[in-house]
Amino acid sequence: MTKPWRVRPSAEREIEAAIDWYEARGRGVGADLRARVTEGIERLRAEPNLGGPVLGVGGAVSFRRLLLPRFPYALVFVELDDAYELVALMHLRRRPGYWTK
Repeated sequence: MTKPWRVRPSAEREIEAAIDWYEARGRGVGADLRARVTEGIERLRAEPNLGGPVLGVGGAVSFRRLLLPRFPYALVFVELDDAYELVALMHLRRRPGYWTK
């Protein structure tokens, strides 16, 4: 049996803010980002071992990331005892680990 997936509220807010930002800059671009995020989440649900480690962040917990095509973002997730959890839509050009707070 596979573990369920959860999305942290902070990740949901970050996703919506990024979509709004892109949509304000070009019609349909935010919708494209939403599609890429949705596709990424679906891929992770089907194959949770996708992606690579998030280096320089963690400790007892190993965070992993899946890069999104076309956009400077990665989906950051972690495997917990009872579920997988989407932690952040990490912007790749910001200070590493900014989302850990």
